[in-house]
Amino acid sequence: MAAAEAAVTKLTEQLAQTGQRVDAVAKSASATVAAPASPGVQPAELDAVAAKVATVERNLAALQQQVTQRANAPVTDKAVRLAVLAAGLRTLVERGTPYTAELGAAKQLVSDPQTFGPLEPFAASGVPSALVLGRELSDLAPAMLKAGDLPAGEEYLDRLQSQAERLVRIRPVKDQPGSDLAAQIGRAEAKARNADLAGALAELAKLPAPVRAPAEPWIKKAEARQAAVAAAQRVATAALTALATP
Repeated sequence: MAAAEAAVTKLTEQLAQTGQRVDAVAKSASATVAAPASPGVQPAELDAVAAKVATVERNLAALQQQVTQRANAPVTDKAVRLAVLAAGLRTLVERGTPYTAELGAAKQLVSDPQTFGPLEPFAASGVPSALVLGRELSDLAPAMLKAGDLPAGEEYLDRLQSQAERLVRIRPVKDQPGSDLAAQIGRAEAKARNADLAGALAELAKLPAPVRAPAEPWIKKAEARQAAVAAAQRVATAALTALATP
């Protein structure tokens, strides 16, 4: 609504300025026509002034029509309710608060309920925060490191013994250079702890599938969170934009 009011104000100012130009040109044309015999005044000049007046009048009429359309454009109760609900829904999504009722109400106001599809999985529990996901990935890092250290072809009991021997390890958790598995996992963990889920997902995508396997559920959850936040922001932006569009 604020954007619509600003557009109307701008067009009204343009209308006033154009009106002033019309008055000035009209006065100039009247003075010229009143003294046709004045030295130096040619018929071609009179035609040019008349053409300019006609152009300004057309522009003035177009501006008047735009102002009228903006001022009289109906803002439906449905559009207002959707904008309010979408803005509130976005806030709840970003806070990690459940939003079952708000989602149900918003779905009744759109033509395609699938617009809110990415928000469905977290409606009852709330979208997990980036901080929580960062801690969860840290808990999975040891399992990924173990998976990377295991040579192929070991028997099950041998793998258990190998894992038991490597329960205690020292590993850096920071955004450090390097292409070895420990460095890649450390970068993913550091980025997740800094709420850079996109960066963490990119680092995990570089890992071999067996090493990445323990983090696959986390990857799906992080991707679902990103999709939910993006959907909430997209719907809220579209709803607010619709209020300012006649």
